[in-house]
Amino acid sequence: IGVTGVQTCALPISAGNKQIALAWTAPSMSVASYNIYINGVKNNVSTVTSTSYTITGLTNFTAYTNITVRSVDGSNISVDSNAVSATPVLDSPVITTTAGNRQITVNWSAISNATGYNVYVGGVKNNVSLVTGTSYTVTGLTNGSSYSITVKAADGVSESVASNTSS
Repeated sequence: IGVTGVQTCALPISAGNKQIALAWTAPSMSVASYNIYINGVKNNVSTVTSTSYTITGLTNFTAYTNITVRSVDGSNISVDSNAVSATPVLDSPVITTTAGNRQITVNWSAISNATGYNVYVGGVKNNVSLVTGTSYTVTGLTNGSSYSITVKAADGVSESVASNTSS
């Protein structure tokens, strides 16, 4: 006798910094646990008894496809749920700015796994090389003018989504 499988997987699904969070609806019959698979390879080491699981240790900006869940009841394992895909990305910085004479200083908290940051003024990258700290001063500005500033975390491969915008 087979086990009724998880029909709906990963609603909602969210991709974060080196991880993908999954949630699913339990099948109508009682099951003991669940196994999570990426491309047919079991991902969870320990038993998953809840209807959510976070896959960790992933590579940012790499697409992970064919993520499925299977119900387990003793030696019976269901067929795969519907498959989902996700791409983990770096978290986005949250910035604050302080205006000065012909300059604006931008500050942000460090983002885990980032190797540096790029500062954008009006959508154009302002720094010549990757900023390795958590502060940057944009200079050569006109006093009394408004500037749209964002920051993106970088990891050597790609960049995060832009931070909040400060004007």
